[in-house]
Amino acid sequence: MLLSRLVLAHRGRAGVVAAALAVSMLVVFGYTSGWAAAVHSSITGHFSSTVVPAPACTSPVGVCTEGTLTGGVKGTFSFTGTSLIQTADTPTTSVLLYTGDIIVRTKDGQFTCKDAGAFRTTGDGAVSSVCTIVGGTGAYAGVSGTLQFVGSFSSTGGGIGDYSGSLVYTAGSFFEISCGGSHARNEGVNPSHHDPASTAVEK
Repeated sequence: MLLSRLVLAHRGRAGVVAAALAVSMLVVFGYTSGWAAAVHSSITGHFSSTVVPAPACTSPVGVCTEGTLTGGVKGTFSFTGTSLIQTADTPTTSVLLYTGDIIVRTKDGQFTCKDAGAFRTTGDGAVSSVCTIVGGTGAYAGVSGTLQFVGSFSSTGGGIGDYSGSLVYTAGSFFEISCGGSHARNEGVNPSHHDPASTAVEK
């Protein structure tokens, strides 16, 4: 009888230890897997830009602009053209294809995106492009996503229009988890608490 009680007691303690370990693992992996999920932050806003002339413009195709962004991203931006392409249809449509690099600067950090689009050299100078985010610093470290710009552009008046897109945040871009306890340190922008009115982009 005594032996049976000792065995049951041992099993009881083992069960408690196992349960405690299971709960600990659930807490740790539950939090980390939740934070590891990517968070998409949709943004919209307005852009305006002016042409940057030589020698300040270092573009190999002679196209540079700088301007401001308002709305979901707030700040300034600079655009440096990297290619300007005439297609077989350009003589008919007056539309040129182009690529370039955009650097967006905000009070919380900056990010760079690769821009690719088309614009019409006549009429109202219709322009549209997609800019793919390739890197960032500060609150934008580790952020990815795209921005789409739609508006008008002229070599004398600059550009004006609207943008929309999505910034994709991951756990590594804004949180560090302390293994010594349940401490989390905000390293940048947590999309669940991010005020869109606090940042900006350039175009």
